[in-house]
Amino acid sequence: MDAEQQMDMQSRYVEHEQYERLVSDLVDRINVASEEVSLSKLDKLTISFGLKLLQLELAKKADLMQE
Repeated sequence: MDAEQQMDMQSRYVEHEQYERLVSDLVDRINVASEEVSLSKLDKLTISFGLKLLQLELAKKADLMQE
């Protein structure tokens, strides 16, 4: 593996870690009660489930790109 490929892999790893933190932060904020936005428990579950599906889909694409 040359230096360019190694840098590319490190860059993708950093992007994936940032993505994981952003999704986690978003899920945490969705689950916190807010006066500005009133979401029902079903709405929160639906959004959380949608984010999990998106996360799985992006992970699959990242794995395909690495191959």
